[in-house]
Amino acid sequence: MTARFAQILRTVKRVVRYRSLDPIFESDAAFWDSLNRSSRQTLVLGIMSGTSHGVLRALSLLISSAAFSRELSASEMEALCTDITPQSDPDAILTAVSGIYHDPINAHIPADEAVVIADKWLRGQDVEVALAEARRNGLALHEQFLASKR
Repeated sequence: MTARFAQILRTVKRVVRYRSLDPIFESDAAFWDSLNRSSRQTLVLGIMSGTSHGVLRALSLLISSAAFSRELSASEMEALCTDITPQSDPDAILTAVSGIYHDPINAHIPADEAVVIADKWLRGQDVEVALAEARRNGLALHEQFLASKR
């Protein structure tokens, strides 16, 4: 097993443990802070790849469905993919996610949402609405978790 594969496997195990609501981490920010730089890079690249793959798969299903009335031009397809898949440099996203979690109000924003928000911010898009929604959703998930432990 290569060292890089072993690192990826360790990161995946931590993500699975965290996502199964292991009480080791009190928030998404605490989870992020527990990762070293290499694990953060692996997580960011995984989220970016998974998001891109999911979007492209959904678009291909939509376009091939009978409900879709016309073919998209290459420029329309590119615009759709560029708008909803992460495009920024992974290291820049990593730094921006750390900046998001630096503010305690963002502690419960899930890492996958933080990556997407960071990418949009790096591309010059307004992210205030997305941040507010992610805070609400993340806090609601955290409160559900706490209620389930009572």
